[in-house]
Amino acid sequence: MREILTKETDVKRAPNQAPALWPAAVVLLATLGAAAASARGQGASPATSPSAAPALPRDDFAAGTRAASLYLGYDRTFVGDPQAGFAAVGLGYYFRDGMSLTAEARTYGFDQDAGSDAALFELDLMFRHHVVRGDGWSLYLDLGAGVTQATRAVPTGGTHFNFIEEAGAGATLRLADGVHLFGGARYWHLSNARIDGVDKNPALNGVGAYVGVMWTF
Repeated sequence: MREILTKETDVKRAPNQAPALWPAAVVLLATLGAAAASARGQGASPATSPSAAPALPRDDFAAGTRAASLYLGYDRTFVGDPQAGFAAVGLGYYFRDGMSLTAEARTYGFDQDAGSDAALFELDLMFRHHVVRGDGWSLYLDLGAGVTQATRAVPTGGTHFNFIEEAGAGATLRLADGVHLFGGARYWHLSNARIDGVDKNPALNGVGAYVGVMWTF
């Protein structure tokens, strides 16, 4: 009889002990499931993640870019004198990739015959085309035209007012974001287009070199 009672008691207690295992089992299954999902995700990520696109070279002279410049230069005629040093500032706009128009203001000191040295002021418009563009550098061609006014006749025997045309080539080198070293050489022609007659138009032809800094933004 005692054995029977003992078995019945054990049977009655069993159902009360089993439920105590369910919370642990649920936690264990959830942990294993999360670990399996994480492992699957890590294994699939290399195949599903798109490869990073290579960075494109920065275009410093793209359409819509603006540029400010400051530079110094030296001009001389093919026969030597007169010769001049100058400083220039400019503000430009790239209307197409690699192509710009720049308004410039320059001031010159002309070394002429004794007693006739002159200061000359110029306003001009320059077109520039960066024909070769690399990552951080470029090669360009430019040409321009403008008007000048001097404190004395330039050259001696000419007039205070003249026109100037020029053409040349140069290069740029990026120093920092939006900052470029640039320089080049130009042929130039200065005359008054015979506005005061042939005798008052001793035109000048020469070459010059310049170097400066350009800021693009």
